[in-house]
Amino acid sequence: MKASNTKQWRLNLGQQRGLVFLTLLGAGCGLLASFIIILFRWVIDSGQMWLTQSQQADQFELLSTSSRFLLPIVGALAIAFILKTLPTQTSKTGLAYVLDRLHKNKARIPFANTMVQFIVASIALISGQSVGREGPAVHLGAGVASSFAFRLSLPTSFARILLGAGAAAAVAASFNTPIAGVIFAMEVILMEYTVFGFMPIIAASVVGTYVTSVIYPHEPLLTEIEFSTQSYLELLYVIFAGFVIGGIAALFNRIIRTCLKCLHWNIFLRLGLAGMFTGILAIFIPNVMGAGYDSLIMILHSQPVLSVLIALLFAKLFATAITIGFGMPAGLIGPTFVIGAALGAILGTLLPFIIPGAQANPVFYALIGMTAMMGATLQAPLAALLAVIELTTNQNIILPAMLCIIISNLVCHYLFNQPSIFLSILQSQGLKINDEKISLQLSQQWLGELSSKQFEMLESTFTLQDVVQIKTRWIAIIGDSVKSDNYLIEKSQLLEMLADLSAHASDTFEAKSILKGAYRLELIEQDIHINQAISHLHNINLAGFILPFDNELSIVTREQLINFIAKQ
Repeated sequence: MKASNTKQWRLNLGQQRGLVFLTLLGAGCGLLASFIIILFRWVIDSGQMWLTQSQQADQFELLSTSSRFLLPIVGALAIAFILKTLPTQTSKTGLAYVLDRLHKNKARIPFANTMVQFIVASIALISGQSVGREGPAVHLGAGVASSFAFRLSLPTSFARILLGAGAAAAVAASFNTPIAGVIFAMEVILMEYTVFGFMPIIAASVVGTYVTSVIYPHEPLLTEIEFSTQSYLELLYVIFAGFVIGGIAALFNRIIRTCLKCLHWNIFLRLGLAGMFTGILAIFIPNVMGAGYDSLIMILHSQPVLSVLIALLFAKLFATAITIGFGMPAGLIGPTFVIGAALGAILGTLLPFIIPGAQANPVFYALIGMTAMMGATLQAPLAALLAVIELTTNQNIILPAMLCIIISNLVCHYLFNQPSIFLSILQSQGLKINDEKISLQLSQQWLGELSSKQFEMLESTFTLQDVVQIKTRWIAIIGDSVKSDNYLIEKSQLLEMLADLSAHASDTFEAKSILKGAYRLELIEQDIHINQAISHLHNINLAGFILPFDNELSIVTREQLINFIAKQ
Protein backbone atom coordinates (compact mmCIF):
# COMPACT_ATOMS: atom_id res chain seq x y z
CA MET A 1 0.00 0.00 0.00
CA LYS A 2 1.28 3.47 -0.88
CA ALA A 3 2.48 5.76 1.90
CA SER A 4 -0.30 8.28 1.21
CA ASN A 5 -2.96 5.59 1.54
CA THR A 6 -1.36 4.29 4.71
CA LYS A 7 -1.41 7.77 6.18
CA GLN A 8 -5.10 8.15 5.31
CA TRP A 9 -5.93 4.86 6.98
CA ARG A 10 -4.16 5.99 10.13
CA LEU A 11 -6.01 9.31 10.09
CA ASN A 12 -9.38 7.63 9.59
CA LEU A 13 -8.81 5.06 12.31
CA GLY A 14 -7.56 7.66 14.72
CA GLN A 15 -10.70 9.78 14.45
CA GLN A 16 -14.22 9.24 15.77
CA ARG A 17 -15.32 7.42 12.62
CA GLY A 18 -12.46 4.97 13.09
CA LEU A 19 -14.77 2.54 14.90
CA VAL A 20 -16.99 2.34 11.80
CA PHE A 21 -14.00 1.53 9.57
CA LEU A 22 -12.67 -1.00 12.06
CA THR A 23 -16.06 -2.69 12.41
CA LEU A 24 -16.29 -3.07 8.63
CA LEU A 25 -12.79 -4.49 8.60
CA GLY A 26 -13.81 -6.87 11.40
CA ALA A 27 -16.70 -8.10 9.26
CA GLY A 28 -14.24 -8.63 6.41
CA CYS A 29 -12.00 -10.68 8.71
CA GLY A 30 -15.05 -12.73 9.73
CA LEU A 31 -15.74 -13.48 6.07
CA LEU A 32 -12.16 -14.55 5.40
CA ALA A 33 -12.05 -16.66 8.57
CA SER A 34 -15.32 -18.41 7.74
CA PHE A 35 -14.04 -19.37 4.28
CA ILE A 36 -10.88 -20.96 5.65
CA ILE A 37 -12.77 -22.73 8.46
CA ILE A 38 -15.30 -24.16 6.00
CA LEU A 39 -12.43 -25.47 3.88
CA PHE A 40 -10.69 -26.82 6.99
CA ARG A 41 -13.79 -28.71 8.16
CA TRP A 42 -14.48 -30.03 4.65
CA VAL A 43 -10.95 -31.42 4.31
CA ILE A 44 -11.17 -33.14 7.71
CA ASP A 45 -14.66 -34.55 7.18
CA SER A 46 -13.86 -35.74 3.65
CA GLY A 47 -10.67 -37.43 4.79
CA GLN A 48 -12.36 -39.18 7.70
CA MET A 49 -15.33 -40.35 5.59
CA TRP A 50 -12.96 -41.66 2.91
CA LEU A 51 -10.96 -43.64 5.44
CA THR A 52 -13.97 -45.10 7.26
CA GLN A 53 -16.13 -45.48 4.12
CA SER A 54 -18.93 -43.78 6.03
CA GLN A 55 -21.42 -41.01 5.30
CA GLN A 56 -20.45 -39.27 8.54
CA ALA A 57 -17.20 -38.00 10.03
CA ASP A 58 -15.66 -39.29 13.26
CA GLN A 59 -16.77 -42.90 12.67
CA PHE A 60 -13.42 -44.48 13.51
CA GLU A 61 -15.12 -47.43 15.20
CA LEU A 62 -15.91 -48.73 11.68
CA LEU A 63 -12.20 -49.32 11.04
CA SER A 64 -10.60 -52.70 11.66
CA THR A 65 -8.63 -53.24 14.85
CA SER A 66 -5.28 -53.10 13.04
CA SER A 67 -6.29 -49.91 11.21
CA ARG A 68 -7.27 -48.22 14.47
CA PHE A 69 -3.86 -49.09 15.87
CA LEU A 70 -1.77 -48.08 12.85
CA LEU A 71 -3.60 -44.97 11.64
CA PRO A 72 -2.66 -42.66 14.56
CA ILE A 73 0.96 -43.83 14.38
CA VAL A 74 1.25 -43.21 10.62
CA GLY A 75 -0.44 -39.82 10.95
CA ALA A 76 1.81 -38.78 13.82
CA LEU A 77 4.97 -39.74 11.95
CA ALA A 78 3.78 -37.88 8.83
CA ILE A 79 3.28 -34.74 10.92
CA ALA A 80 6.71 -35.20 12.50
CA PHE A 81 8.29 -35.45 9.06
CA ILE A 82 6.62 -32.24 7.85
CA LEU A 83 7.55 -30.26 10.95
CA LYS A 84 11.11 -31.62 10.98
CA THR A 85 11.78 -30.52 7.40
CA LEU A 86 10.49 -26.97 7.98
CA PRO A 87 12.48 -24.09 9.50
CA THR A 88 11.89 -23.76 13.24
CA GLN A 89 10.03 -20.46 12.97
CA THR A 90 7.71 -21.71 10.23
CA SER A 91 6.78 -24.89 12.12
CA LYS A 92 5.34 -23.03 15.12
CA THR A 93 1.57 -23.30 15.32
CA GLY A 94 -1.36 -23.31 17.69
CA LEU A 95 -3.24 -21.00 20.00
CA ALA A 96 -0.22 -20.51 22.26
CA TYR A 97 1.76 -19.32 19.22
CA VAL A 98 -1.06 -16.89 18.37
CA LEU A 99 -0.88 -15.46 21.90
CA ASP A 100 2.87 -15.01 21.62
CA ARG A 101 2.64 -13.24 18.26
CA LEU A 102 -0.17 -11.05 19.56
CA HIS A 103 1.65 -9.85 22.65
CA LYS A 104 5.24 -9.71 21.44
CA ASN A 105 5.30 -9.45 17.67
CA LYS A 106 2.88 -6.64 16.79
CA ALA A 107 0.09 -9.17 16.12
CA ARG A 108 1.90 -10.35 12.98
CA ILE A 109 1.28 -14.02 12.18
CA PRO A 110 3.24 -15.21 9.13
CA PHE A 111 0.98 -16.70 6.47
CA ALA A 112 3.38 -19.63 6.07
CA ASN A 113 2.70 -20.70 9.67
CA THR A 114 -1.04 -20.48 9.02
CA MET A 115 -0.73 -22.85 6.07
CA VAL A 116 1.42 -25.24 8.08
CA GLN A 117 -1.24 -25.25 10.80
CA PHE A 118 -3.92 -26.06 8.22
CA ILE A 119 -1.97 -29.03 6.84
CA VAL A 120 -0.69 -30.65 10.04
CA ALA A 121 -3.96 -30.20 11.96
CA SER A 122 -5.88 -31.75 9.07
CA ILE A 123 -3.57 -34.77 9.12
CA ALA A 124 -3.89 -35.05 12.91
CA LEU A 125 -7.68 -35.10 12.84
CA ILE A 126 -7.98 -37.32 9.78
CA SER A 127 -5.58 -39.85 11.32
CA GLY A 128 -7.67 -40.07 14.50
CA GLN A 129 -5.43 -38.31 17.01
CA SER A 130 -7.30 -37.53 20.24
CA VAL A 131 -7.36 -33.78 19.60
CA GLY A 132 -9.80 -31.04 18.61
CA ARG A 133 -10.09 -28.75 15.64
CA GLU A 134 -10.84 -25.54 17.58
CA GLY A 135 -7.27 -24.57 18.51
CA PRO A 136 -6.05 -24.84 14.90
CA ALA A 137 -9.21 -23.04 13.78
CA VAL A 138 -8.31 -20.11 16.04
CA HIS A 139 -4.83 -19.99 14.48
CA LEU A 140 -6.33 -20.10 10.98
CA GLY A 141 -8.86 -17.35 11.69
CA ALA A 142 -6.34 -15.17 13.50
CA GLY A 143 -3.74 -15.84 10.80
CA VAL A 144 -5.85 -14.70 7.86
CA ALA A 145 -7.05 -11.67 9.85
CA SER A 146 -3.45 -10.75 10.73
CA SER A 147 -2.38 -11.03 7.09
CA PHE A 148 -5.37 -8.89 6.08
CA ALA A 149 -4.49 -6.20 8.66
CA PHE A 150 -0.85 -5.99 7.64
CA ARG A 151 -1.75 -5.99 3.98
CA LEU A 152 -3.57 -2.73 4.77
CA SER A 153 -0.59 -1.44 6.83
CA LEU A 154 -2.81 -0.84 9.86
CA PRO A 155 -1.32 0.29 13.20
CA THR A 156 -0.49 -2.51 15.63
CA SER A 157 -3.31 -1.67 18.05
CA PHE A 158 -5.85 -2.14 15.25
CA ALA A 159 -4.13 -5.24 13.92
CA ARG A 160 -4.53 -6.72 17.41
CA ILE A 161 -8.27 -6.15 17.37
CA LEU A 162 -8.63 -7.65 13.90
CA LEU A 163 -6.60 -10.66 14.98
CA GLY A 164 -9.09 -11.10 17.83
CA ALA A 165 -11.92 -10.68 15.32
CA GLY A 166 -10.49 -13.49 13.18
CA ALA A 167 -10.19 -15.73 16.23
CA ALA A 168 -13.77 -14.96 17.29
CA ALA A 169 -15.07 -15.76 13.81
CA ALA A 170 -13.12 -19.04 13.83
CA VAL A 171 -14.62 -20.17 17.15
CA ALA A 172 -18.09 -19.05 16.05
CA ALA A 173 -17.70 -20.86 12.72
CA SER A 174 -16.43 -24.05 14.39
CA PHE A 175 -19.33 -24.34 16.85
CA ASN A 176 -21.98 -22.05 15.34
CA THR A 177 -21.75 -20.09 18.60
CA PRO A 178 -21.39 -16.34 17.85
CA ILE A 179 -21.58 -15.07 21.45
CA ALA A 180 -19.09 -17.62 22.72
CA GLY A 181 -16.77 -16.65 19.88
CA VAL A 182 -16.81 -13.02 20.99
CA ILE A 183 -16.21 -13.85 24.65
CA PHE A 184 -13.48 -16.38 23.81
CA ALA A 185 -11.61 -13.75 21.79
CA MET A 186 -11.87 -11.23 24.63
CA GLU A 187 -11.27 -13.65 27.51
CA VAL A 188 -8.57 -15.94 26.09
CA ILE A 189 -6.96 -14.11 23.17
CA LEU A 190 -6.98 -10.36 23.90
CA MET A 191 -7.41 -10.86 27.67
CA GLU A 192 -9.35 -7.62 27.99
CA TYR A 193 -12.82 -6.19 27.42
CA THR A 194 -13.00 -2.85 25.60
CA VAL A 195 -15.93 -1.11 23.91
CA PHE A 196 -13.66 -0.24 20.97
CA GLY A 197 -12.73 -3.88 20.52
CA PHE A 198 -16.20 -5.36 20.97
CA MET A 199 -17.79 -3.93 17.82
CA PRO A 200 -15.34 -5.34 15.22
CA ILE A 201 -15.20 -8.68 17.04
CA ILE A 202 -18.99 -8.97 17.22
CA ALA A 203 -19.22 -8.13 13.51
CA ALA A 204 -16.65 -10.81 12.67
CA SER A 205 -18.39 -13.41 14.83
CA VAL A 206 -21.80 -12.74 13.28
CA VAL A 207 -20.46 -12.91 9.73
CA GLY A 208 -18.46 -16.06 10.50
CA THR A 209 -21.52 -17.79 11.96
CA TYR A 210 -23.90 -16.83 9.15
CA VAL A 211 -21.55 -17.86 6.36
CA THR A 212 -20.60 -21.16 7.99
CA SER A 213 -24.21 -22.05 8.84
CA VAL A 214 -24.99 -22.13 5.11
CA ILE A 215 -22.71 -25.18 4.77
CA TYR A 216 -22.98 -26.54 8.32
CA PRO A 217 -26.46 -25.71 9.71
CA HIS A 218 -26.70 -25.30 13.48
CA GLU A 219 -28.15 -28.37 15.20
CA PRO A 220 -28.45 -28.02 19.00
CA LEU A 221 -26.92 -30.86 20.97
CA LEU A 222 -29.95 -31.03 23.24
CA THR A 223 -32.92 -28.71 23.76
CA GLU A 224 -35.44 -30.38 26.06
CA ILE A 225 -34.13 -30.74 29.57
CA GLU A 226 -35.37 -29.39 32.87
CA PHE A 227 -33.64 -29.09 36.19
CA SER A 228 -34.98 -28.20 39.59
CA THR A 229 -33.34 -28.98 42.89
CA GLN A 230 -35.66 -31.12 44.98
CA SER A 231 -33.58 -30.40 48.07
CA TYR A 232 -30.65 -28.38 49.24
CA LEU A 233 -28.67 -31.61 49.25
CA GLU A 234 -28.96 -31.75 45.47
CA LEU A 235 -27.65 -28.20 45.24
CA LEU A 236 -24.74 -29.26 47.41
CA TYR A 237 -24.20 -32.13 44.99
CA VAL A 238 -23.72 -29.60 42.18
CA ILE A 239 -21.03 -27.97 44.34
CA PHE A 240 -19.50 -31.40 44.95
CA ALA A 241 -19.51 -32.00 41.18
CA GLY A 242 -17.60 -28.73 40.77
CA PHE A 243 -14.89 -29.99 43.14
CA VAL A 244 -14.59 -33.30 41.28
CA ILE A 245 -14.49 -31.69 37.84
CA GLY A 246 -11.96 -29.11 39.04
CA GLY A 247 -9.76 -31.93 40.32
CA ILE A 248 -9.97 -33.83 37.01
CA ALA A 249 -9.24 -30.62 35.10
CA ALA A 250 -6.17 -30.10 37.28
CA LEU A 251 -5.06 -33.68 36.58
CA PHE A 252 -5.56 -33.11 32.85
CA ASN A 253 -3.50 -29.91 32.92
CA ARG A 254 -0.85 -31.53 35.10
CA ILE A 255 -0.35 -34.43 32.68
CA ILE A 256 0.01 -32.00 29.79
CA ARG A 257 2.52 -29.88 31.73
CA THR A 258 4.52 -32.99 32.62
CA CYS A 259 4.64 -34.12 28.99
CA LEU A 260 5.63 -30.60 27.89
CA LYS A 261 8.93 -31.16 29.69
CA CYS A 262 9.75 -33.70 26.98
CA LEU A 263 9.58 -31.22 24.10
CA HIS A 264 13.38 -31.42 23.77
CA TRP A 265 13.05 -35.06 22.67
CA ASN A 266 13.29 -35.94 18.99
CA ILE A 267 10.02 -35.02 17.29
CA PHE A 268 9.64 -38.46 15.68
CA LEU A 269 9.94 -40.08 19.10
CA ARG A 270 7.51 -37.69 20.78
CA LEU A 271 4.75 -37.74 18.18
CA GLY A 272 5.31 -41.43 17.44
CA LEU A 273 4.75 -42.28 21.12
CA ALA A 274 1.65 -40.09 21.19
CA GLY A 275 0.24 -41.84 18.13
CA MET A 276 1.10 -45.27 19.52
CA PHE A 277 -0.58 -44.52 22.86
CA THR A 278 -3.77 -43.44 21.07
CA GLY A 279 -3.57 -46.46 18.76
CA ILE A 280 -3.29 -48.92 21.65
CA LEU A 281 -6.27 -47.37 23.43
CA ALA A 282 -8.24 -47.35 20.16
CA ILE A 283 -7.96 -51.15 19.92
CA PHE A 284 -10.18 -51.45 22.99
CA ILE A 285 -11.99 -48.07 23.00
CA PRO A 286 -12.53 -46.86 19.40
CA ASN A 287 -14.27 -43.68 20.58
CA VAL A 288 -10.96 -42.35 21.88
CA MET A 289 -10.02 -41.42 18.32
CA GLY A 290 -10.76 -38.01 16.85
CA ALA A 291 -12.29 -34.94 18.46
CA GLY A 292 -15.04 -37.07 19.95
CA TYR A 293 -18.22 -35.29 18.90
CA ASP A 294 -19.83 -38.64 18.12
CA SER A 295 -19.08 -39.68 21.71
CA LEU A 296 -20.61 -36.44 22.94
CA ILE A 297 -23.84 -37.16 21.05
CA MET A 298 -23.84 -40.71 22.44
CA ILE A 299 -23.52 -39.44 26.03
CA LEU A 300 -26.29 -36.87 25.65
CA HIS A 301 -28.78 -39.05 23.75
CA SER A 302 -28.24 -42.73 24.45
CA GLN A 303 -27.11 -42.56 28.11
CA PRO A 304 -24.43 -45.31 28.03
CA VAL A 305 -23.78 -47.56 31.00
CA LEU A 306 -21.43 -46.52 33.78
CA SER A 307 -18.55 -48.78 32.72
CA VAL A 308 -18.53 -47.29 29.20
CA LEU A 309 -18.50 -43.75 30.60
CA ILE A 310 -15.61 -44.50 32.94
CA ALA A 311 -13.57 -46.13 30.16
CA LEU A 312 -14.22 -43.23 27.80
CA LEU A 313 -13.41 -40.64 30.49
CA PHE A 314 -9.96 -41.94 31.33
CA ALA A 315 -9.05 -43.00 27.79
CA LYS A 316 -9.90 -39.58 26.39
CA LEU A 317 -8.26 -37.76 29.29
CA PHE A 318 -4.91 -39.54 29.06
CA ALA A 319 -4.83 -39.79 25.25
CA THR A 320 -5.56 -36.09 24.75
CA ALA A 321 -3.25 -34.89 27.53
CA ILE A 322 -0.31 -36.98 26.30
CA THR A 323 -0.92 -36.12 22.64
CA ILE A 324 -1.10 -32.37 23.30
CA GLY A 325 1.75 -32.47 25.82
CA PHE A 326 4.05 -34.22 23.35
CA GLY A 327 3.50 -31.39 20.88
CA MET A 328 0.80 -32.55 18.47
CA PRO A 329 -0.19 -29.36 16.56
CA ALA A 330 -3.93 -29.48 17.22
CA GLY A 331 -6.54 -28.36 19.76
CA LEU A 332 -8.10 -29.64 22.96
CA ILE A 333 -11.45 -27.87 23.39
CA GLY A 334 -13.48 -30.64 21.73
CA PRO A 335 -11.87 -33.38 23.83
CA THR A 336 -12.42 -31.37 27.04
CA PHE A 337 -16.13 -31.29 26.17
CA VAL A 338 -16.12 -35.09 25.87
CA ILE A 339 -14.15 -35.56 29.10
CA GLY A 340 -16.42 -33.17 30.98
CA ALA A 341 -19.60 -34.73 29.57
CA ALA A 342 -18.45 -38.27 30.49
CA LEU A 343 -17.49 -37.18 34.00
CA GLY A 344 -20.74 -35.27 34.46
CA ALA A 345 -22.80 -38.24 33.26
CA ILE A 346 -20.95 -40.48 35.75
CA LEU A 347 -21.77 -38.06 38.58
CA GLY A 348 -25.40 -37.89 37.45
CA THR A 349 -25.64 -41.70 37.39
CA LEU A 350 -24.19 -41.92 40.91
CA LEU A 351 -26.54 -39.28 42.32
CA PRO A 352 -29.24 -41.71 43.66
CA PHE A 353 -26.59 -43.74 45.47
CA ILE A 354 -25.19 -40.66 47.20
CA ILE A 355 -28.51 -38.87 47.89
CA PRO A 356 -31.23 -41.50 48.47
CA GLY A 357 -34.49 -40.58 46.78
CA ALA A 358 -32.92 -38.18 44.26
CA GLN A 359 -33.74 -38.81 40.61
CA ALA A 360 -30.77 -39.57 38.38
CA ASN A 361 -30.26 -37.01 35.62
CA PRO A 362 -27.04 -37.96 33.80
CA VAL A 363 -27.73 -35.72 30.79
CA PHE A 364 -28.05 -32.59 32.90
CA TYR A 365 -24.80 -33.31 34.74
CA ALA A 366 -23.12 -34.11 31.41
CA LEU A 367 -24.00 -30.60 30.22
CA ILE A 368 -22.65 -28.82 33.26
CA GLY A 369 -19.64 -31.15 33.19
CA MET A 370 -18.82 -29.97 29.67
CA THR A 371 -19.04 -26.37 30.80
CA ALA A 372 -17.02 -26.74 33.96
CA MET A 373 -14.27 -28.86 32.38
CA MET A 374 -13.65 -26.44 29.53
CA GLY A 375 -13.81 -23.41 31.83
CA ALA A 376 -11.38 -24.87 34.37
CA THR A 377 -8.91 -26.19 31.79
CA LEU A 378 -8.71 -22.97 29.78
CA GLN A 379 -9.44 -20.58 32.68
CA ALA A 380 -12.20 -19.17 30.45
CA PRO A 381 -15.40 -19.64 32.49
CA LEU A 382 -17.65 -17.19 30.65
CA ALA A 383 -16.73 -18.46 27.18
CA ALA A 384 -17.38 -22.04 28.32
CA LEU A 385 -20.77 -21.18 29.81
CA LEU A 386 -21.94 -19.32 26.72
CA ALA A 387 -20.66 -22.05 24.39
CA VAL A 388 -22.77 -24.70 26.10
CA ILE A 389 -25.83 -22.44 26.25
CA GLU A 390 -25.57 -21.75 22.52
CA LEU A 391 -24.83 -25.38 21.68
CA THR A 392 -27.90 -26.58 23.58
CA THR A 393 -30.16 -23.48 23.18
CA ASN A 394 -31.30 -24.28 26.72
CA GLN A 395 -31.31 -21.77 29.56
CA ASN A 396 -32.23 -24.18 32.36
CA ILE A 397 -28.57 -25.04 32.88
CA ILE A 398 -27.38 -21.45 33.44
CA LEU A 399 -27.54 -21.14 37.24
CA PRO A 400 -26.29 -24.62 38.19
CA ALA A 401 -23.63 -24.43 35.46
CA MET A 402 -22.43 -21.06 36.80
CA LEU A 403 -22.14 -22.52 40.29
CA CYS A 404 -20.25 -25.56 39.03
CA ILE A 405 -17.94 -23.40 36.91
CA ILE A 406 -17.03 -21.18 39.86
CA ILE A 407 -16.10 -24.15 42.04
CA SER A 408 -14.20 -26.05 39.33
CA ASN A 409 -12.18 -22.98 38.34
CA LEU A 410 -11.24 -22.18 41.93
CA VAL A 411 -10.28 -25.80 42.62
CA CYS A 412 -8.17 -26.15 39.47
CA HIS A 413 -6.50 -22.75 39.59
CA TYR A 414 -6.08 -22.06 43.31
CA LEU A 415 -6.31 -25.38 45.13
CA PHE A 416 -4.14 -27.28 42.63
CA ASN A 417 -2.26 -24.24 41.28
CA GLN A 418 -2.88 -25.05 37.61
CA PRO A 419 -2.87 -22.05 35.24
CA SER A 420 -4.58 -21.86 31.85
CA ILE A 421 -3.17 -24.66 29.73
CA PHE A 422 -2.30 -22.20 26.97
CA LEU A 423 -0.09 -20.22 29.34
CA SER A 424 1.57 -23.50 30.38
CA ILE A 425 2.33 -24.30 26.74
CA LEU A 426 3.80 -20.82 26.29
CA GLN A 427 6.01 -21.22 29.35
CA SER A 428 7.21 -24.63 28.14
CA GLN A 429 8.48 -22.87 25.01
CA GLY A 430 10.36 -20.29 27.07
CA LEU A 431 7.73 -17.64 26.42
CA LYS A 432 5.70 -15.58 28.84
CA ILE A 433 3.04 -12.92 28.53
CA ASN A 434 2.12 -10.48 31.23
CA ASP A 435 -1.61 -10.73 31.97
CA GLU A 436 -1.80 -7.98 34.58
CA LYS A 437 -4.28 -5.39 33.34
CA ILE A 438 -2.32 -2.11 33.11
CA SER A 439 0.99 -3.75 32.31
CA LEU A 440 -0.76 -5.84 29.65
CA GLN A 441 -2.28 -2.76 28.02
CA LEU A 442 1.08 -1.02 27.88
CA SER A 443 2.83 -4.11 26.53
CA GLN A 444 0.30 -4.25 23.69
CA GLN A 445 0.98 -0.69 22.50
CA TRP A 446 4.08 0.21 20.52
CA LEU A 447 6.14 3.35 20.80
CA GLY A 448 5.81 3.95 17.07
CA GLU A 449 2.06 4.45 17.46
CA LEU A 450 2.72 7.63 19.46
CA SER A 451 5.38 8.89 17.12
CA SER A 452 5.27 12.20 15.32
CA LYS A 453 7.14 13.58 12.32
CA GLN A 454 6.42 17.19 13.30
CA PHE A 455 10.05 18.16 13.90
CA GLU A 456 13.12 19.33 12.05
CA MET A 457 16.70 18.25 12.45
CA LEU A 458 19.83 20.25 13.12
CA GLU A 459 23.44 19.18 12.94
CA SER A 460 25.46 19.15 16.15
CA THR A 461 27.04 22.47 15.08
CA PHE A 462 24.57 25.24 14.18
CA THR A 463 23.97 29.00 14.13
CA LEU A 464 21.20 31.23 15.46
CA GLN A 465 20.01 31.75 11.90
CA ASP A 466 19.63 27.97 11.46
CA VAL A 467 17.37 27.86 14.52
CA VAL A 468 15.26 30.84 13.47
CA GLN A 469 14.51 29.28 10.09
CA ILE A 470 13.00 26.15 11.69
CA LYS A 471 9.18 26.16 11.61
CA THR A 472 8.31 23.26 13.92
CA ARG A 473 7.96 23.18 17.69
CA TRP A 474 10.51 20.43 18.21
CA ILE A 475 14.12 20.33 17.08
CA ALA A 476 16.13 17.12 16.96
CA ILE A 477 19.88 17.64 17.03
CA ILE A 478 21.52 14.56 15.57
CA GLY A 479 25.25 13.89 15.88
CA ASP A 480 27.56 12.98 13.01
CA SER A 481 28.44 9.48 14.27
CA VAL A 482 26.91 6.60 16.18
CA LYS A 483 28.69 7.62 19.38
CA SER A 484 27.57 11.23 19.12
CA ASP A 485 25.02 12.63 21.55
CA ASN A 486 21.55 13.41 20.24
CA TYR A 487 19.23 16.04 21.69
CA LEU A 488 15.58 17.03 21.60
CA ILE A 489 14.51 20.53 22.53
CA GLU A 490 11.68 22.93 21.81
CA LYS A 491 12.56 25.77 19.43
CA SER A 492 11.44 28.39 21.97
CA GLN A 493 13.71 26.95 24.65
CA LEU A 494 16.71 26.87 22.34
CA LEU A 495 16.12 30.47 21.27
CA GLU A 496 15.99 31.55 24.92
CA MET A 497 19.31 29.85 25.59
CA LEU A 498 20.93 31.54 22.62
CA ALA A 499 19.48 34.90 23.68
CA ASP A 500 21.07 34.50 27.12
CA LEU A 501 24.35 33.94 25.32
CA SER A 502 23.86 37.19 23.34
CA ALA A 503 24.12 35.23 20.13
CA HIS A 504 24.43 36.85 16.72
CA ALA A 505 23.09 35.34 13.49
CA SER A 506 26.50 34.12 12.32
CA ASP A 507 27.75 32.77 15.67
CA THR A 508 28.41 29.03 15.70
CA PHE A 509 27.43 26.83 18.65
CA GLU A 510 28.11 23.27 19.69
CA ALA A 511 24.98 21.45 20.94
CA LYS A 512 26.99 19.47 23.48
CA SER A 513 28.37 22.61 25.16
CA ILE A 514 24.99 24.37 25.35
CA LEU A 515 22.62 21.55 26.27
CA LYS A 516 24.99 19.52 28.47
CA GLY A 517 22.89 16.35 28.41
CA ALA A 518 19.74 17.88 29.88
CA TYR A 519 17.79 17.22 26.68
CA ARG A 520 19.13 13.86 25.62
CA LEU A 521 17.34 12.12 22.74
CA GLU A 522 17.64 8.33 22.74
CA LEU A 523 18.02 6.64 19.37
CA ILE A 524 15.95 3.44 19.05
CA GLU A 525 17.01 1.18 16.19
CA GLN A 526 13.63 -0.60 16.02
CA ASP A 527 10.17 -0.10 17.51
CA ILE A 528 9.66 -1.19 21.13
CA HIS A 529 6.72 -1.69 23.49
CA ILE A 530 5.61 1.31 25.53
CA ASN A 531 6.23 -0.92 28.56
CA GLN A 532 9.89 -1.10 27.56
CA ALA A 533 10.05 2.65 26.91
CA ILE A 534 8.75 3.34 30.42
CA SER A 535 11.84 1.68 31.89
CA HIS A 536 13.91 4.49 30.33
CA LEU A 537 11.95 7.26 32.05
CA HIS A 538 13.91 6.91 35.31
CA ASN A 539 16.56 8.93 33.50
CA ILE A 540 15.32 12.48 34.18
CA ASN A 541 17.54 13.84 31.39
CA LEU A 542 15.73 11.83 28.73
CA ALA A 543 13.70 14.20 26.56
CA GLY A 544 12.37 11.61 24.15
CA PHE A 545 13.05 8.91 21.60
CA ILE A 546 13.86 9.00 17.92
CA LEU A 547 13.05 5.88 15.93
CA PRO A 548 12.54 4.66 12.36
CA PHE A 549 8.87 4.57 11.35
CA ASP A 550 7.52 3.97 7.83
CA ASN A 551 11.11 4.29 6.53
CA GLU A 552 11.43 7.76 8.06
CA LEU A 553 12.65 9.09 11.39
CA SER A 554 10.02 10.09 13.94
CA ILE A 555 10.07 11.21 17.58
CA VAL A 556 8.18 10.43 20.76
CA THR A 557 8.66 13.05 23.45
CA ARG A 558 8.81 12.39 27.17
CA GLU A 559 5.72 14.55 27.49
CA GLN A 560 3.77 12.39 25.02
CA LEU A 561 4.73 9.19 26.78
CA ILE A 562 3.80 10.44 30.26
CA ASN A 563 0.45 11.77 29.02
CA PHE A 564 -0.34 8.44 27.36
CA ILE A 565 0.45 6.50 30.54
CA ALA A 566 -1.73 8.87 32.60
CA LYS A 567 -4.70 8.19 30.31
CA GLN A 568 -4.36 4.45 30.83
